[in-house]
Amino acid sequence: MMWPTTLHYAQSMDERALDDLLDKYAIERVLYDYCSGIDRCDEELLRSVYHPDAYDDHGVYRGDADGFVTFALKSLRRHDLATQHLVSNVRIDLDGDRATCESYLVARHVRDSEDDRHLLTYAGRYLDRFEKRDGEWRIAHRLLVCDWEKAETTERAPAHDRYTAGGRYPDDPAFDWDASVVRP
Repeated sequence: MMWPTTLHYAQSMDERALDDLLDKYAIERVLYDYCSGIDRCDEELLRSVYHPDAYDDHGVYRGDADGFVTFALKSLRRHDLATQHLVSNVRIDLDGDRATCESYLVARHVRDSEDDRHLLTYAGRYLDRFEKRDGEWRIAHRLLVCDWEKAETTERAPAHDRYTAGGRYPDDPAFDWDASVVRP
């Protein structure tokens, strides 16, 4: 009589563990989509990571996520030649359809002035509350914590014609790249 109960319990534990893994993967994907959206200035992708009523505290902007997207893209297009946001050390704690998440962040911003090129590096963490609504995980509340930052003046590197140049929406190669096409 114990065998079916134990087997059923093991199966439900396996299913719960699989569901947790899938939820954590979905949350990580949102983090990565945020990075791609902000770096490529892809407004649609960036808006998709937030719930419509989400709040974002980025220090320089505190308010609804919709306003943050507008503010951030305007600032990036005006001041930065390129950015690269990297997340790591992602720790997700699930609680039903809610999750708290801490992820480490390194963001690099390249800016030109009349005489110099500047590299601004920010290191910090995103503290996020995620919610799963209608089967979809998105950010409900974000707090950016800045642990340190550094500004450097760098030389303008010569253009390397052997590399494909990155860009922003819609000019970045990622927007029309077809991995199935094999070219010599």
